[in-house]
Amino acid sequence: MFARTRLLQLAEGMKGRRIVVYGDIVADRFIYGTPKRISPRGAGADPSPVPRRRASRRRRQRHQQHLLARWRPGSVSVLGDDAQGQQLFDAMSGQGIDCGGVLRAGRYNTPTKVRILGGMPHASRQQIVRYDIEDHCDLTESEAARIAGVLGEQMAGADAGLISDYGYGAVRQPLAATLIGAAAGKPVTLDSRYELLRFSGVTRGDSERRGSGGGGRNVALQR
Repeated sequence: MFARTRLLQLAEGMKGRRIVVYGDIVADRFIYGTPKRISPRGAGADPSPVPRRRASRRRRQRHQQHLLARWRPGSVSVLGDDAQGQQLFDAMSGQGIDCGGVLRAGRYNTPTKVRILGGMPHASRQQIVRYDIEDHCDLTESEAARIAGVLGEQMAGADAGLISDYGYGAVRQPLAATLIGAAAGKPVTLDSRYELLRFSGVTRGDSERRGSGGGGRNVALQR
Protein backbone atom coordinates (compact mmCIF):
# COMPACT_ATOMS: atom_id res chain seq x y z
CA MET A 1 0.00 0.00 0.00
CA PHE A 2 1.31 3.45 -0.94
CA ALA A 3 1.79 6.15 1.67
CA ARG A 4 -0.37 9.23 1.22
CA THR A 5 2.62 11.37 0.25
CA ARG A 6 3.59 8.90 -2.47
CA LEU A 7 0.05 8.86 -3.85
CA LEU A 8 0.03 12.65 -3.98
CA GLN A 9 3.36 12.59 -5.83
CA LEU A 10 1.96 10.13 -8.37
CA ALA A 11 -1.16 12.24 -8.85
CA GLU A 12 0.93 15.35 -9.40
CA GLY A 13 3.08 13.50 -11.92
CA MET A 14 -0.04 12.69 -13.97
CA LYS A 15 -1.02 16.33 -14.33
CA GLY A 16 -1.64 17.12 -17.97
CA ARG A 17 -1.12 13.54 -19.13
CA ARG A 18 -3.30 12.29 -21.95
CA ILE A 19 -4.99 9.01 -20.92
CA VAL A 20 -7.22 6.97 -23.23
CA VAL A 21 -9.91 5.22 -21.17
CA TYR A 22 -11.56 2.38 -23.06
CA GLY A 23 -14.32 0.50 -21.31
CA ASP A 24 -17.82 0.25 -19.96
CA ILE A 25 -19.43 3.34 -18.46
CA VAL A 26 -21.89 2.80 -15.61
CA ALA A 27 -24.02 5.40 -13.88
CA ASP A 28 -24.42 5.61 -10.12
CA ARG A 29 -27.81 6.97 -9.09
CA PHE A 30 -28.40 7.86 -5.44
CA ILE A 31 -31.91 8.31 -4.05
CA TYR A 32 -32.05 9.86 -0.57
CA GLY A 33 -35.10 9.60 1.65
CA THR A 34 -36.40 10.23 5.16
CA PRO A 35 -38.58 7.86 7.22
CA LYS A 36 -42.30 8.35 6.73
CA ARG A 37 -44.05 5.40 8.39
CA ILE A 38 -44.06 1.62 8.62
CA SER A 39 -46.25 -0.14 6.09
CA PRO A 40 -48.01 -3.04 7.85
CA ARG A 41 -47.53 -5.47 5.00
CA GLY A 42 -44.86 -5.99 2.39
CA ALA A 43 -45.51 -6.72 -1.26
CA GLY A 44 -45.87 -10.13 -2.86
CA ALA A 45 -45.41 -13.29 -0.82
CA ASP A 46 -43.53 -11.58 2.02
CA PRO A 47 -46.01 -10.16 4.57
CA SER A 48 -43.33 -8.57 6.77
CA PRO A 49 -43.73 -4.87 7.63
CA VAL A 50 -41.50 -2.58 5.60
CA PRO A 51 -40.44 1.02 6.21
CA ARG A 52 -41.81 3.64 3.85
CA ARG A 53 -39.61 6.59 3.01
CA ARG A 54 -40.17 9.89 1.29
CA ALA A 55 -37.63 10.57 -1.46
CA SER A 56 -35.99 13.93 -0.80
CA ARG A 57 -33.33 14.23 -3.49
CA ARG A 58 -31.49 12.34 -6.19
CA ARG A 59 -27.92 12.44 -7.37
CA ARG A 60 -26.15 10.85 -10.32
CA GLN A 61 -22.49 10.38 -11.04
CA ARG A 62 -20.18 8.52 -13.39
CA HIS A 63 -18.88 5.16 -12.34
CA GLN A 64 -16.29 2.58 -13.50
CA GLN A 65 -14.24 4.96 -15.66
CA HIS A 66 -12.07 6.44 -12.92
CA LEU A 67 -11.17 9.81 -14.41
CA LEU A 68 -9.10 12.27 -12.40
CA ALA A 69 -9.46 15.98 -13.05
CA ARG A 70 -5.68 16.24 -13.42
CA TRP A 71 -5.68 14.03 -16.48
CA ARG A 72 -6.59 14.93 -20.03
CA PRO A 73 -8.83 11.88 -20.48
CA GLY A 74 -10.38 10.65 -23.67
CA SER A 75 -13.24 8.19 -23.32
CA VAL A 76 -13.90 5.38 -25.82
CA SER A 77 -17.07 3.51 -25.02
CA VAL A 78 -20.77 2.95 -25.76
CA LEU A 79 -23.73 4.63 -24.06
CA GLY A 80 -27.40 4.01 -24.55
CA ASP A 81 -29.45 6.61 -26.38
CA ASP A 82 -31.50 7.08 -23.21
CA ALA A 83 -31.83 9.68 -20.43
CA GLN A 84 -29.11 8.12 -18.29
CA GLY A 85 -26.73 7.97 -21.23
CA GLN A 86 -27.38 11.59 -22.18
CA GLN A 87 -26.87 12.80 -18.61
CA LEU A 88 -23.55 10.96 -18.41
CA PHE A 89 -22.44 12.26 -21.81
CA ASP A 90 -23.29 15.85 -20.86
CA ALA A 91 -21.63 15.59 -17.43
CA MET A 92 -18.42 14.13 -18.85
CA SER A 93 -18.24 16.64 -21.69
CA GLY A 94 -18.89 19.46 -19.22
CA GLN A 95 -15.83 18.42 -17.21
CA GLY A 96 -13.55 18.56 -20.20
CA ILE A 97 -13.49 14.85 -20.99
CA ASP A 98 -13.11 14.13 -24.69
CA CYS A 99 -16.20 12.09 -25.59
CA GLY A 100 -15.58 12.01 -29.33
CA GLY A 101 -15.00 8.26 -29.05
CA VAL A 102 -18.28 7.51 -27.21
CA LEU A 103 -20.85 5.81 -29.44
CA ARG A 104 -24.60 5.99 -28.79
CA ALA A 105 -26.71 2.87 -29.33
CA GLY A 106 -30.50 3.09 -29.22
CA ARG A 107 -30.87 -0.64 -28.56
CA TYR A 108 -28.75 -0.41 -25.39
CA ASN A 109 -29.84 0.62 -21.89
CA THR A 110 -27.08 2.48 -20.08
CA PRO A 111 -26.10 0.32 -17.04
CA THR A 112 -27.10 2.05 -13.81
CA LYS A 113 -26.51 1.20 -10.17
CA VAL A 114 -29.39 2.61 -8.11
CA ARG A 115 -28.71 3.09 -4.39
CA ILE A 116 -31.51 3.97 -1.97
CA LEU A 117 -30.33 5.62 1.22
CA GLY A 118 -32.39 6.58 4.24
CA GLY A 119 -31.99 8.57 7.42
CA MET A 120 -33.10 11.68 9.23
CA PRO A 121 -32.39 15.02 7.51
CA HIS A 122 -29.37 15.92 9.66
CA ALA A 123 -28.04 12.41 10.27
CA SER A 124 -25.79 10.10 8.26
CA ARG A 125 -27.64 8.24 5.52
CA GLN A 126 -27.46 4.46 5.41
CA GLN A 127 -27.81 2.42 2.25
CA ILE A 128 -30.97 0.34 2.47
CA VAL A 129 -30.84 -1.45 -0.85
CA ARG A 130 -29.11 -1.32 -4.20
CA TYR A 131 -30.46 -2.60 -7.46
CA ASP A 132 -28.70 -2.66 -10.81
CA ILE A 133 -30.19 -1.89 -14.21
CA GLU A 134 -28.03 -3.96 -16.55
CA ASP A 135 -27.81 -4.63 -20.25
CA HIS A 136 -25.31 -6.00 -22.74
CA CYS A 137 -24.32 -4.26 -25.94
CA ASP A 138 -23.38 -6.61 -28.78
CA LEU A 139 -21.28 -4.38 -30.99
CA THR A 140 -22.00 -4.49 -34.70
CA GLU A 141 -19.07 -4.86 -37.08
CA SER A 142 -19.35 -1.22 -38.11
CA GLU A 143 -19.36 -0.08 -34.46
CA ALA A 144 -16.34 -2.25 -33.68
CA ALA A 145 -14.53 -0.80 -36.70
CA ARG A 146 -15.29 2.75 -35.54
CA ILE A 147 -14.00 2.00 -32.04
CA ALA A 148 -10.85 0.40 -33.44
CA GLY A 149 -10.15 3.49 -35.51
CA VAL A 150 -10.69 5.82 -32.56
CA LEU A 151 -8.45 3.72 -30.28
CA GLY A 152 -5.60 3.72 -32.80
CA GLU A 153 -5.93 7.46 -33.43
CA GLN A 154 -6.17 8.49 -29.78
CA MET A 155 -3.40 6.22 -28.52
CA ALA A 156 -0.98 7.72 -31.03
CA GLY A 157 -1.04 10.98 -29.08
CA ALA A 158 -1.60 9.58 -25.60
CA ASP A 159 0.73 8.92 -22.69
CA ALA A 160 -1.06 5.79 -21.46
CA GLY A 161 -4.17 3.66 -21.83
CA LEU A 162 -6.68 2.23 -19.37
CA ILE A 163 -9.08 -0.65 -20.11
CA SER A 164 -12.10 -1.08 -17.82
CA ASP A 165 -14.09 -4.22 -18.63
CA TYR A 166 -17.22 -4.82 -16.55
CA GLY A 167 -18.79 -7.25 -18.95
CA TYR A 168 -21.39 -4.96 -20.55
CA GLY A 169 -20.05 -5.38 -24.07
CA ALA A 170 -18.05 -2.24 -24.84
CA VAL A 171 -14.73 -4.07 -24.36
CA ARG A 172 -13.80 -6.80 -26.81
CA GLN A 173 -10.48 -8.58 -26.76
CA PRO A 174 -9.58 -7.75 -30.40
CA LEU A 175 -10.30 -4.05 -29.74
CA ALA A 176 -8.22 -4.13 -26.56
CA ALA A 177 -5.42 -5.67 -28.65
CA THR A 178 -5.75 -2.72 -31.06
CA LEU A 179 -5.26 -0.29 -28.16
CA ILE A 180 -2.29 -2.25 -26.79
CA GLY A 181 -0.67 -2.44 -30.21
CA ALA A 182 -1.15 1.28 -30.82
CA ALA A 183 0.35 2.02 -27.41
CA ALA A 184 3.72 0.82 -28.74
CA GLY A 185 5.24 0.30 -25.31
CA LYS A 186 3.31 2.95 -23.41
CA PRO A 187 1.70 1.79 -20.13
CA VAL A 188 -1.70 0.12 -20.47
CA THR A 189 -3.58 -1.04 -17.38
CA LEU A 190 -6.52 -3.43 -17.29
CA ASP A 191 -9.43 -3.83 -14.88
CA SER A 192 -11.56 -6.81 -15.92
CA ARG A 193 -14.37 -8.23 -13.83
CA TYR A 194 -14.52 -11.66 -15.46
CA GLU A 195 -11.94 -12.07 -18.23
CA LEU A 196 -8.61 -10.97 -16.80
CA LEU A 197 -6.55 -13.79 -18.29
CA ARG A 198 -7.99 -13.37 -21.80
CA PHE A 199 -6.09 -10.12 -22.25
CA SER A 200 -2.37 -10.16 -22.92
CA GLY A 201 0.21 -7.46 -23.36
CA VAL A 202 -1.01 -5.08 -20.66
CA THR A 203 1.34 -3.57 -18.11
CA ARG A 204 -0.81 -4.54 -15.16
CA GLY A 205 -4.18 -6.21 -14.70
CA ASP A 206 -6.74 -6.39 -11.91
CA SER A 207 -9.94 -8.39 -11.48
CA GLU A 208 -12.81 -7.57 -9.13
CA ARG A 209 -14.52 -10.91 -9.44
CA ARG A 210 -15.02 -12.39 -5.99
CA GLY A 211 -15.55 -16.01 -5.18
CA SER A 212 -16.97 -17.61 -2.05
CA GLY A 213 -13.78 -16.82 -0.21
CA GLY A 214 -13.88 -13.12 -1.14
CA GLY A 215 -11.08 -11.02 -2.49
CA GLY A 216 -10.19 -9.99 -5.99
CA ARG A 217 -7.13 -10.68 -8.09
CA ASN A 218 -4.31 -8.30 -8.86
CA VAL A 219 -1.83 -9.66 -11.36
CA ALA A 220 1.09 -8.09 -13.16
CA LEU A 221 0.87 -9.16 -16.82
CA GLN A 222 4.17 -8.23 -18.39
CA ARG A 223 4.69 -7.84 -22.12
